[in-house]
Amino acid sequence: FVVGKADKIIAVSKTNAKYLENNFKFDLEKLEIITNGFDVKKILTLDISKKEKLIVFNTKWISVKNPDITALAFRKLAKKYPKWRFLFTGRGESIVQTFDNHPKNFEVIERFLSQEELFDLLSKSSIYVNSSHNEGLSLGIVEATGLGNIPVLSDAPGNIEVATKLLTKRFVFERNNYSSLITSIEKAIRACENKKIRQTRIHIANRSRKYFANTKTFRKYRSFLSRYRLIKSFKGAKSSKLSYSYT
Repeated sequence: FVVGKADKIIAVSKTNAKYLENNFKFDLEKLEIITNGFDVKKILTLDISKKEKLIVFNTKWISVKNPDITALAFRKLAKKYPKWRFLFTGRGESIVQTFDNHPKNFEVIERFLSQEELFDLLSKSSIYVNSSHNEGLSLGIVEATGLGNIPVLSDAPGNIEVATKLLTKRFVFERNNYSSLITSIEKAIRACENKKIRQTRIHIANRSRKYFANTKTFRKYRSFLSRYRLIKSFKGAKSSKLSYSYT
């Protein structure tokens, strides 16, 4: 109802736009895509040259994020790769809460990390895992890759969109496929052990910063607001009768 009645509709990714088109009735001319972005200036202050053998999963533990498949994969791989640390963070409900014993290098932090804690962690980690059943455009992924992490992503449409931009589709795995996830994480581990890993990290980080910087997002929002007279200029704002739905 809200989408259909809106004068203008903003989607945060092509995947998000396609979802809206397929699930709501509205004039497609109302739809505009303004890709989500992250604060590049903030991460540029962090040192990503001293990476550790650390793999991170960080999200809400809810069904759409599919945390259980990653918990099971981490438990298995931690035994196989004792020199690597597998960090599982977040809150909610997950099978990880039922694990009585797991390897010492499989660490669980049952709380949400502050942004400062997370960025510090991602500046040191080597691999970031997202196992979601569905994603629009995950800021967590683009922040992690902007900090030089290899992204191991499910084949949710939004994740494919990001991986295509980053040229990392070789690390994508089939959603809810345990064996496929194991294979992709191991592929990422091997990539980290390659002598060219430094160039790989720089390449991923630079592409993430290029395509997903929030400065570009802000410019597009200002242009959008200016076009529809929601602001007098890029610096000032004024009220308007125009309403819009953001999703």
